[in-house]
Amino acid sequence: MLTSRIVRIGLPLIAAVFVIALLGASLASAMHQDTTPSPGAYKGPSESSGVVFPASAQVSRRGSRTTIKLKTQANLNCDNGGHYLADLAVTAKTGAAKFSNSGTTSDFQGTYQYKLTGKFTKATSFKATLSAKGDIDIGLPEKPSCTTGPVTFTLFHTNH
Repeated sequence: MLTSRIVRIGLPLIAAVFVIALLGASLASAMHQDTTPSPGAYKGPSESSGVVFPASAQVSRRGSRTTIKLKTQANLNCDNGGHYLADLAVTAKTGAAKFSNSGTTSDFQGTYQYKLTGKFTKATSFKATLSAKGDIDIGLPEKPSCTTGPVTFTLFHTNH
């Protein structure tokens, strides 16, 4: 009698554990996507201070290393109360889906220190945030100090 009770309780319990394990493995497999960046051209919108600008990137791979060269425009908000437009070209290198880089970039108004962080959400798309700051030359004796604030974008491979 004790044996039959163990069988009646044990078999359904074992079956339930098996089904849960199988569903967990299926869910994990479905959630895992290849985020190895695909080389090529990427395009999409960027947003800076509520204004949308076109953005583009060129992604290249050499072995396990990925280089992202990004171009976009951004609004500059300056300490003199002025608002100006900056052309930003920045680079990041990574060996993984996530990337982060700081550096300098220049346009016709000045040189900016930038920080770029992001990640590939698929092999053919990535999301990132860029911020830059610097003093610009607008033809006045003083050079206002300016910042972009966060510039957000999602770019997609142009061949997909």
